[in-house]
Amino acid sequence: MLDAAEGCGVLQRKGSFYYRGDFRIAQGKAQAIDFLKENVKFMEEISASVSEVMKADREGPDPSSVAPDSRSDLETDDGEEAFENSNDTEEPVA
Repeated sequence: MLDAAEGCGVLQRKGSFYYRGDFRIAQGKAQAIDFLKENVKFMEEISASVSEVMKADREGPDPSSVAPDSRSDLETDDGEEAFENSNDTEEPVA
């Protein structure tokens, strides 16, 4: 859980110290794990936060947070795709 919490940004490590915001949890991984084992309520809060972050990552960005004028990088101003199909040839038709 400690590694997952750090990876998700729920906990931060500065040097050998683990933090939750401004609250210093412990120095060293073993002591941080012991702290979480001894403080079940804190561990449950960390676990819930990690679950929320992972769920948000799986669901992708909130559609309302995407700019209304955003579009695919592959579109030109007229809505056409910016790349050509390599199967198209420009041979004259008889």
